[in-house]
Amino acid sequence: MNTVQTSRKSWISTARVVGILLVVLGHSYPFDVSIPIVLNQLRDFIYTFHMPLFIVISGYLSVLSNRRAAEYIAVRAKKLLIPYFVLSLAAFVPKMLVQQYLNDSVEFSFQWLIRSELVPRENIWGHFWFIPMIFLFGVFSAFCGKQMKQHKWVLLLALVASYILRWLPKTTAWFALEDIRQNLFYYILGIAIALCGNFDVIVKNKLWLLGLPMALALFLFTGERTTLGAVLMVGFVFCVGTMVDLQKNSFCRKIERYSFTIFLLSWPAQAVGEVLLNKLLHLPALVTMLCMFSVGVVAPLICVRIVEWMEKWIPVRAIQVSLGM
Repeated sequence: MNTVQTSRKSWISTARVVGILLVVLGHSYPFDVSIPIVLNQLRDFIYTFHMPLFIVISGYLSVLSNRRAAEYIAVRAKKLLIPYFVLSLAAFVPKMLVQQYLNDSVEFSFQWLIRSELVPRENIWGHFWFIPMIFLFGVFSAFCGKQMKQHKWVLLLALVASYILRWLPKTTAWFALEDIRQNLFYYILGIAIALCGNFDVIVKNKLWLLGLPMALALFLFTGERTTLGAVLMVGFVFCVGTMVDLQKNSFCRKIERYSFTIFLLSWPAQAVGEVLLNKLLHLPALVTMLCMFSVGVVAPLICVRIVEWMEKWIPVRAIQVSLGM
């Protein structure tokens, strides 16, 4: 097995910037309004690959850690689970009070609250389903990563088994098990990429640029999310990342550095924007979408800046951890 890469590649950082911007864009669609068909198709196409892209990147980065299993799990729990529970609980009452303006409802009961935490797809913030799944993937990596690094056949077996898992019958949504079944393949694919010593050469091949038209054609032909389409688009984004280094731009560096905070706070900020612009002011859909996208990127960064300013005067570590900083 080739030596593991020891530092993050620029194309990975660029892919993280592209990925989080696509996440924010996908959430920039107001409810209960007429959206042009082409924009709806664009969103559906983005949804075929933007989360697999993040999952592949997470698998890639997990291999770069040299921490012991227990330490790695503890670090990931602090990074992922504290924001998951803190922000969910913090949003419970506010979301219940304004649910008449939103597309979902909140039940004022202890049972509903517990279920929303343990069934990630039913969380108070819908996009938080991703967090417990990625944490459990990290637990898997902590215990199995060493074997996959040392034995090529273990990695290959894990890839094959995780792909077969995608075709098995659906399982429960409790504890993100259904999302794990569907997405473990992408995480192990990211591990395989990290363990491929010559992947830098592979991903620079301009043939990966054909991934976009091929994935788009596959999507338009099938109308579904396919594993092949997601892999083609991941390769396309990585290839573009070898050609355009967004880390050279200071604003993009900030987006990449705080991508998890943007993921956490973008949708709450966009939800407020949608209520104001769509439900109350009834602005045109395209104007609302542009504003929702902008606030989804900028508002979390403003929160980061405020916390950094507060740090000069008071201890803010608990706030930073809660916001995924």
